Amino acid sequence: MHFLYSDLDGLAKAEDWEARLGDLIAKSDTIIFIITPQSVNSTRCDWEIKRTVAMSKRLVPVQRISVPEADVLVELKRLNYTIFTTGESFSAPLAELVDTLRQDLDWLRQQTQLNEQAGRWHGRERDPDLLLRGTEINEARAWLQHRKPSAPELSPVLKAYIGSSEEAEKARQSEENRQLVELRQKTKSYIEDAGDLTDSSIESAMVAFGNTLTAIKSGEDSSSLQERAKEVKTECDAFLKQRD
Repeated sequence: MHFLYSDLDGLAKAEDWEARLGDLIAKSDTIIFIITPQSVNSTRCDWEIKRTVAMSKRLVPVQRISVPEADVLVELKRLNYTIFTTGESFSAPLAELVDTLRQDLDWLRQQTQLNEQAGRWHGRERDPDLLLRGTEINEARAWLQHRKPSAPELSPVLKAYIGSSEEAEKARQSEENRQLVELRQKTKSYIEDAGDLTDSSIESAMVAFGNTLTAIKSGEDSSSLQERAKEVKTECDAFLKQRD
């Protein structure tokens, strides 16, 4: 599904046009700029082009009317135009434009998605909870590997976002591995020492506690129950502390 936005779409009177146009550019995979004498001399159009480049969006210039080269921004001059010449059929340049817009669609869409995620992360003081994790990082790496030389450069924020995600994932995996090794070592130690429980003070305390419970069921005095329970807890804590 494709959506086409114009720089006048939904722009209300007295609305902050920079915020509105910036939002439209951020949501777009490709920006088409129509070169005319009016557009190349518009400060608003200049802003749109510079914002597009800053967001690392694909910029496709279309020339309808010839303009002096000196009036064209350098960001446009370096790109190949699709030219619609007056008096000639639009079929050929239109087909060329459509073909251009269809190239690398999946890659550009994923770029837009990652840019939006990176923008939220950056806007929330680089909240680590918003970083990529697991398969998301693998998908981002695969996306980077499929970048073509003609594709837009990654924005500094997106580069930082992916890099920070990789560093956080590496640290998380390292900590998980450390905890796993520690758990295995403790488990092995407990298994090796299991035989010590037979004659340990823990067993003696638990036997005494069990005898006390039996005595209570038989109607005998239960005053020693709390003390027996404390003995069991103390001996268990001491044993676990020793194992650690």
